[in-house]
Amino acid sequence: MLRTVLIPVVLLGTTIPVADAAQSRQKVTGFFSDLKLGRASGDLGGVEIFISSAWVNDPHVRALPQTKYYAYVQTAEGTAREPQLVPARLDGNRVAFDLAGSYASMSPFTGAVVGDSLIGSFGNGWNVRLPRRPSYWQ
Repeated sequence: MLRTVLIPVVLLGTTIPVADAAQSRQKVTGFFSDLKLGRASGDLGGVEIFISSAWVNDPHVRALPQTKYYAYVQTAEGTAREPQLVPARLDGNRVAFDLAGSYASMSPFTGAVVGDSLIGSFGNGWNVRLPRRPSYWQ
């Protein structure tokens, strides 16, 4: 008589840590600001840059929506200037954008998010190191 023996097979799943692509990339969006009131003068000074993204569908192009980035920029020297919202170009952790109107003389901005700061310079030579933190206005 032939016997059939069933041997349970246990598959041991081993996991290999793999960094999720989204987690391994530096987060570039957010508020970066050094706006503050001067203790003695009470004047507002500094710059605030907010990098945001939007899922945009171009009605003139038959394609899937794409992610576009924007920079909200506001500077202050004594008082806050009118802010400007402009398209931003991102490449990895690098950020660039052009300004117009009353900010045109500062254009362009080029920089990179390194750790918890946006480090870069404006076209007029103004170098900034803006820590990631809540907006001054919050």
